Amino acid sequence: MENTGNFRKALFGFNTKDVMEYIAMLHNEFYAYRQQSEKEIYDLIRKIDEFENTAEKQQETVFGAEHAEILDDLNNADAEKLAMTADRLEGILNKIEELLDKEEEAQNPEIKD
Repeated sequence: MENTGNFRKALFGFNTKDVMEYIAMLHNEFYAYRQQSEKEIYDLIRKIDEFENTAEKQQETVFGAEHAEILDDLNNADAEKLAMTADRLEGILNKIEELLDKEEEAQNPEIKD
């Protein structure tokens, strides 16, 4: 029998053997196609996972290097500049406290230290 779907005629329709062989052939083709498709899907998912892992590792190394560089810059920062900034902040804090004390004295002139 050919795979064209043309069946031999029988007394009450088509030849049963031809129809059953054709159905079996279609089933086998479908099963083979399904297996091939599932294998391709599995392979593609595996490749996607590999690419994602590679991208994450590259991102970690890039950001890790930048992070380490920033930490090194902070650790190597000039201690004198940090001390000067701390002194300036302390001076500003003292001025704010003085202003608050003056304002409090202005509101309550009878209260003295």
